[in-house]
Amino acid sequence: MSDCRHCNQALSGPMAGSGYKYPPQPCSNCMARAVARSMVAHDAVRTRDTTELRETLARTLPGLTYEQAAAMVRKWWQHDHPNGISKEQPSHG
Repeated sequence: MSDCRHCNQALSGPMAGSGYKYPPQPCSNCMARAVARSMVAHDAVRTRDTTELRETLARTLPGLTYEQAAAMVRKWWQHDHPNGISKEQPSHG
């Protein structure tokens, strides 16, 4: 996905590479991965309401359109959840 060492570590397996040590500044894929692993993304998938996700992406990836940012987040979500979200997973709300 990128030349970022944090992203490459995260690609080694689902939910790997969640710890960051800055500097360097996080790349856009680091930011997308952080959003993908957040409750905002989880809730958007579970409820299909993207309002909060859209606001989060506008703040965290301001140089991208919603469609571009959402596609990056979707790739990381699919990497971490290859079988989708389970109905049995508890809600955190």
